Amino acid sequence: MLTSSPKQFYVLFHSPGPGWDPEKGFEDQAGIYEHVGFLRGLFEDGTLRMGGPFLDNSGGMAVLKVSSLDEARRIGESDPTVKSGLLTVTPRPWMAAFNRTD
Repeated sequence: MLTSSPKQFYVLFHSPGPGWDPEKGFEDQAGIYEHVGFLRGLFEDGTLRMGGPFLDNSGGMAVLKVSSLDEARRIGESDPTVKSGLLTVTPRPWMAAFNRTD
């Protein structure tokens, strides 16, 4: 059974870009802490609801509470690591049919 009021979010899928060094792990990528700082700011202002890296070093995911796909895209493309080519970003709308979040 779905929750009585499914919530809509927007998800940013981050993948390694042309600047990603496949020989290094997430924490060793040049500039990755700019990405972490960028996401921390979104978390602190309530835009980012949850996020983090995939454990297989293939990228990561960020769940945003914003009003549109265009806004999610704008946020994703303003990430300094997306601008530098370390990461690429794909925004997608997502319905949290099963959730325990606010």
